[in-house]
Amino acid sequence: MRTFLFGFWQFPRKRVVSNILFFLSFFILPSLVFADEFTDMAIKLIALRDEVETLSAKLDENKSRTSDRLRSLARQKADLESRIQREKLRIKQLDQTMKSQRERLASTEEMGERLAPVVFQAIDRLKEVVNGGMPFQRRERLHELDDLQAKLSAGTMAPSKALARLWAFVEDELRLTRECGLYRQTITLDGQDVLADVARVGMVMLFFKTADERIGMAVKQNRKWTYSLFDDPENIDRVRSFFDSLKKQIRQGYFRLPNALPKTVEVAP
Repeated sequence: MRTFLFGFWQFPRKRVVSNILFFLSFFILPSLVFADEFTDMAIKLIALRDEVETLSAKLDENKSRTSDRLRSLARQKADLESRIQREKLRIKQLDQTMKSQRERLASTEEMGERLAPVVFQAIDRLKEVVNGGMPFQRRERLHELDDLQAKLSAGTMAPSKALARLWAFVEDELRLTRECGLYRQTITLDGQDVLADVARVGMVMLFFKTADERIGMAVKQNRKWTYSLFDDPENIDRVRSFFDSLKKQIRQGYFRLPNALPKTVEVAP
C-alpha cells in the first residue's frame, strides 16, 4: 500500500489531476446521462399514468351512461309492451262493439223496412189535416212535411229518424192549439195576395189586419177557408183592440171577439 501511494505521488501534480478527472469521467458522466434518461422516463410515465387515469374515468363515465341508457331503454320497452297489450285489448273491445253495432244495424234496417210505410201513411194523413185545418202558415207547415217525405223516399233519412221528426211536428201542431200569438203571413184577399198581420187564437180562430187597416177573419165555408172583411165597426174595434193587446204582450185577460168559429162542425171520417 505504501509502495503504491509512494509510486502514485511520484507523478507530476498536473498529470495526477488529469488522471483523476479522466478516471472520474468513467463514473460521473454515465451517471448524469442515466439520470437525465430516468427523469425523462419518469415524466413520460407520469404523463402516461395521468392519461390512463383520464381514460379510466371516461370509461367509467361511459359505462355509467350506458348503464343508465340501458335501464331507460328497458323501462321504455316495458312501457311499450304495456301499451301494446292495452291497444290489443282496446282493438278486441272495438271489434266486439262493431260486431254488436252491425247486428243492431241489421235489426234496425229490418225494422226500418217495416216502419217506412207507416211513416209515409202518417205524413199523408197529416197533410190532409193541415190542408183542411185553419190556414195558419199552411205553406210552411206543408213544406216541412214534403221535405220529410222526400228525404225518406230518397233514403237519406232513416225511418226511425223520420218518425222522430214527425212526432216533433205533431207536438208543434198540438202546441199551436194551446197558444195565441201575433204573426205575419200572406193571405188571399179579393183575389190578391196581401201581406198582413194575423192574430191566432189556438187553431180555431184567425183574425187579420192589413197595412191599410182592413180587418177581418178566416172563415170556413163548404170545406174551404176564405178571408172575410168585417163591416160592423164594433167587431173592427174589438179585433183592433185584440191586436194591440198582443203587441203589448198582453195574452191573459178577458177579450170580446167576433164569433169566428165555423158555423158547422165537420168530423173527418
